Amino acid sequence: MMSGDGHFATFWSHAQDLRTLFLSVLFVITFGVIASFVFYEPLLHLFTYSLNNSHSGLHVEQLEQVRVYNPSDTPILFEVPKNAITPFSGNKEILSEEEFIYTVPKISSLVLLSPMEGVLSAIHVSFWVGVTITSPVWLFLIMRFLTPALYKSEKKIIWLFLGLSLIFISCGILFALFITIPIANHYFYLFNQSLGINLWSLKHYLDYTLFLILANAFAFELGVLGIFAVHFQLVSRQWLIEKRSFAIVFAFILGALLTPPDVLTQVMLALPLIGIYEFMIIYAKLREYSKSKGTGNYV
Repeated sequence: MMSGDGHFATFWSHAQDLRTLFLSVLFVITFGVIASFVFYEPLLHLFTYSLNNSHSGLHVEQLEQVRVYNPSDTPILFEVPKNAITPFSGNKEILSEEEFIYTVPKISSLVLLSPMEGVLSAIHVSFWVGVTITSPVWLFLIMRFLTPALYKSEKKIIWLFLGLSLIFISCGILFALFITIPIANHYFYLFNQSLGINLWSLKHYLDYTLFLILANAFAFELGVLGIFAVHFQLVSRQWLIEKRSFAIVFAFILGALLTPPDVLTQVMLALPLIGIYEFMIIYAKLREYSKSKGTGNYV
């Protein structure tokens, strides 16, 4: 590799640049992790947001009864909670040795099974969020280190690939948070209800959530690889059309492998993959048309 003055850089110069790159990337990621940990409460709220949200059309809510008893000799005014399910509202007078029973929605919460589980879970989430949100910066630093050894056309393709990857991965993360995970939560809640009490720990729920996010991001990233395969003519439009039925089956198999054993969740992940495959066919047709007109610019 040549240095900025047109001479070839020495091995130790490369080693020094690599060391600087490593420290820069480490600093950026560390800063992102620390910044994420500062806001760990809204982050944990975001990751657990889907816990009580369902897209199945049903609203499942646990209720619990509250008993209020007056052991004194005089009546006492009791302020009925606003979320109480009872014909009474405002203040209710409870006479001596009288009881008042009302029903309220049970607050669903994750349990902590050890003293360190809360802080370790916050650190765990902060680490992955910090690495993710700073990825454009440290990827840029890595690319700046590598690009002097690449041709101009290669630089263009790599930057385009990284940009599309970030977009598709972001779509996969949002798809998991607001579609896949709520449906999966509802399925597991109903399945477990017939077997025992749903008492989910924070650590295990976050591990399960991060797995589903990673699985959805990976599935969407396959779309980027497919688009670039079309771009470089590794596959043709005719080949994609011939293999369409296999691709649809593969999308459902992938959806089954990367999601809980719930048909609706598998279908919700398979449909975007099928849509990306159809886009690949359209893009291949546009590339062939552009090439036939002599305007195609294959890198």
